[in-house]
Amino acid sequence: MKEKKTTLVVVIILSLISFLSYSTASAQVFFENFESFTVGQRLACQDSINWTTWSIAPCNTTEDPLISNAQAFSGTKSVVIVEDNDLVKPLGNETTGIHLITFKFFVPTGKAGYFNTLADFNPPYSWAIQVYFDVAATGNNGRLFAGSSTAIPFAYTHGSWQTVKVVANLNIDSAAFVINGNVIHTWRYTAGTFGAGCPKKLAANNFFGATASDQMFMDDYYYNPNSIWPTGINLISGEVPEDYQLSQNYPNPFNPLTNIKFSIPTQGLVTLKVFNSLGKEVATLVNEVTNTGTYVVDFDAGNLASGVYFYRLQSNDFSETKRMMLIK
Repeated sequence: MKEKKTTLVVVIILSLISFLSYSTASAQVFFENFESFTVGQRLACQDSINWTTWSIAPCNTTEDPLISNAQAFSGTKSVVIVEDNDLVKPLGNETTGIHLITFKFFVPTGKAGYFNTLADFNPPYSWAIQVYFDVAATGNNGRLFAGSSTAIPFAYTHGSWQTVKVVANLNIDSAAFVINGNVIHTWRYTAGTFGAGCPKKLAANNFFGATASDQMFMDDYYYNPNSIWPTGINLISGEVPEDYQLSQNYPNPFNPLTNIKFSIPTQGLVTLKVFNSLGKEVATLVNEVTNTGTYVVDFDAGNLASGVYFYRLQSNDFSETKRMMLIK
């Protein structure tokens, strides 16, 4: 009996040490294509240094997912997340920098998937974004929650490898969700999943199988803590808006990155330009024929001095100008 108690104490201590190491590990570039693992065995059980489960229990037959050769984006293997699997990739507890998380995923027809990004992997836990790849086969069959309790819909394709990116810019408290190269949503990172708030911290990724319908293959997981903020013009909604709209840039004031959202109800030449307080043009962000929809464009003012600037959207007979503040 005494020997069993001693063994239990040792297990608890080792689990605590493992938990603390995941909580305090510093961020490093990481890539995994799962080719070195054994098919049919559990991922975190084979590599408990880089992967764990929600309960910090590698080799747990419920939480720890299996390596599979049924689907693969590169090579012959991937990890498959099914019901009750609860895989965690610890990322440290970074509070500054621009962090890129990207991976490939494959959801078979009739199946679903889910992942989230954690701002805090310590009880009571804190989520920055939650993403659902739903069973529905067409249309906006994906949804995410980030910065608000309102779901943001997006489309993805069953039976095909897709690319997800989450960019967390902790320097400016902003984040972006990108799928297949399209920026779907940007939000204030510390607004948290449902807008209730979260720390300005990046702790982990979590891949969870919520129901019997869940079956998501994941491959080529990549994390870079020294990335760049997405740039360029990106379509975030293909729905035809009722009117032209130019939103206030976010964040504002900013240093040195911000994004500007606008809506175009009629196809035509669109220009979006930035001017200084003297009216001199300092940047052209958009100058192209643009289809109807809602867009977001990123502006990097790293080469400009602090001060008041104006940005002007023009298309067909529409023109609107707004003010923004750069503070360095």
